[in-house]
Amino acid sequence: MKARLQAMEANYHRTFVRIKADMDKIDELSEQAKTSHDRLIVEKLRVNLNNAKRALENQGKQIKELKNSISVAQNSLESLEKQPALQVAQAGPVIELIDPPIIQTRGNPSYQLRSFRKSRDIVGRIVPAADLKKLEVNQQVIKADKNGIFKSQITIEDPLTVVKIIATDKMGNSSILTFNLLTKNQNAKTVVHEVPKGITSRSFPSIDFGRFYALIIGNNDYASLPALNTSVNDAKAIDQILRVRYGYIPLANHNLAKQ
Repeated sequence: MKARLQAMEANYHRTFVRIKADMDKIDELSEQAKTSHDRLIVEKLRVNLNNAKRALENQGKQIKELKNSISVAQNSLESLEKQPALQVAQAGPVIELIDPPIIQTRGNPSYQLRSFRKSRDIVGRIVPAADLKKLEVNQQVIKADKNGIFKSQITIEDPLTVVKIIATDKMGNSSILTFNLLTKNQNAKTVVHEVPKGITSRSFPSIDFGRFYALIIGNNDYASLPALNTSVNDAKAIDQILRVRYGYIPLANHNLAKQ
């Protein structure tokens, strides 16, 4: 992104210098114009100059947007480096998810599977292990070793598979961790049209963020403006971030390029 910004800024500077030279040339020609034909030529040059100015203004906006994107990406990377493994600490034992690597986010965190598979192993840890009485993963009782490490195989059948882990200690206190496994498989048995209601942590009993929707539009081609190179890819990147990091569920994906 920084390399692209550097190239865009260099192109912006070259365009600015060219426009400035064109402005001086048009002013000179305007003073020398004697006939209507000469004035018509000058007028056409002014139209072209105004179009170039608008294109330059658009380049400036793109540079500003890219700078903001770089800043957001840098902050995200710094946050990721400081982010510990996903944990849920409630009245019961602490449930720590080791694999897949998921970061705690608002609502149910999600993990995007790289390719469609019929199952996915998850690995986690219960702390303290000595106090664990019962451990369930999607209503299946599993065992943890003496260090609290557990492993479970999750069956993948739908575009969104909810994984619910419940750990209960010897005093009867329970902790719940819920996250989503997402797949791009188009042959799933059912299609999810509704975001499943996640289990709310008892650590945040008063927070209800409601439901969020995102309409993402990426357009490279404009009728009256220069074509862009990255808008569609940027839109796809935002779509990926919302699905993987924030648990958004794709309801529709329309490609209007050929319509």
